[in-house]
Amino acid sequence: MHELFAQCYSLEDFTSGWRKDNIVRRLRDAKTDTDRVQVIEDVLMSRLERKTSDELIASAVELIKQRAGNIKITMLTEKLNISQSQFEKRFRRIVGASPKKFASLARLRYVICLAPSETSMTRLGLEAGYYDQAHFIKGFKSLTGTTPLRYFKGK
Repeated sequence: MHELFAQCYSLEDFTSGWRKDNIVRRLRDAKTDTDRVQVIEDVLMSRLERKTSDELIASAVELIKQRAGNIKITMLTEKLNISQSQFEKRFRRIVGASPKKFASLARLRYVICLAPSETSMTRLGLEAGYYDQAHFIKGFKSLTGTTPLRYFKGK
């Protein structure tokens, strides 16, 4: 699925009719962006759970989520005692994205959850582990298509 990033596909490309209707209903009923992200995360995680029971990759996913995406892949591979090349291949096959992309998404999720309590965009970016404001804006815009300020003002 890593080939799908930066592309647009219909929900029908990934699910059957009744499942699609359920997902659409859940997205429509979601009150906040955080709730909508949770719906999509639930769908993707259920596909992951059905696809395999690779304990090493499951551990990696959990570590990335616990650290809100702020983890170096080299540190992760050392902790899990696997070569970076093998880890990335297994991770991509199971999760559908590279570990780095998944970590970026986990960090975005953290930012969206943290945003209501933060008033300063710079502080929000630093709190989420970005090096500086420019790094935060660039990373946020690459995943959402808009700047953090515009995104949160539009909520």
